[in-house]
Amino acid sequence: MKIVGTSKKQRLPEGLEKRLAAYGAMAVAAALGGSNPANASVISWPGGGATTVVNSSVTFNMITGAVGTTDPGNHFALRQLSYTSSASARADGLVAGFGFLQAGGLPLKLAGGVGIGAGGLFQSIGILARNFRTLNAIYTTTTTSYGATNRNPNGFTTTTGFLGNWQNGNLGAGRGFLGLKFLIAGQTHFGWADITVGNGYAVTLHGFAYEACADQSILSGATTGGATCDTGQTPEPHSAALLALGAAGILAYRRRKAA
Repeated sequence: MKIVGTSKKQRLPEGLEKRLAAYGAMAVAAALGGSNPANASVISWPGGGATTVVNSSVTFNMITGAVGTTDPGNHFALRQLSYTSSASARADGLVAGFGFLQAGGLPLKLAGGVGIGAGGLFQSIGILARNFRTLNAIYTTTTTSYGATNRNPNGFTTTTGFLGNWQNGNLGAGRGFLGLKFLIAGQTHFGWADITVGNGYAVTLHGFAYEACADQSILSGATTGGATCDTGQTPEPHSAALLALGAAGILAYRRRKAA
């Protein structure tokens, strides 16, 4: 077993020191108010009820749980647009491997308990809801004495429509779950975001979560349970804190003994 440092009496085995350092970091995260216990397979975060305003975004980072307004580069962004009266979503600046579960080119609005995993199709950008209006010209056709055909507009018709799985007629489709796909150190993970698209196309983020085991599916809305795997996250924060304190005591004891 490799020993770190020049004195075996002053240092612990390298592998154990690394584990104790990790436990100490976990203890700090717990003290700062982290999410689930570190040994939980599903990691969940609160969205804080963050809501978009016109031409702005709400962004969220699946790994850190950070919620903000910086777009892009924060894993996922929900945006409210005024020029088309719509709400849209984008993933990590359109980086490959990040996306929203979709069908027909549009992000799906999921109920709770729906599986999100490798069998789904994901896209990195999409329209949640949109209200559009199109002007269509009506033409009359006349022919001149020179044989040329001229088309002259003779009025317009207006086409109004609605687009997106988060659109219900001329109203927002309310609350539901987005299915998410993203990368951690090059490995694929799946998650969900609990959002509401309101009648004015404002988007509210209620919470989000992901499966800590790579390539494992997750149920929309799940905050506990999940797959069984070696995520590298061992004791939960309170145990980690005790181990970190114990590590500090052991190291101090060995230094005093060596002195």
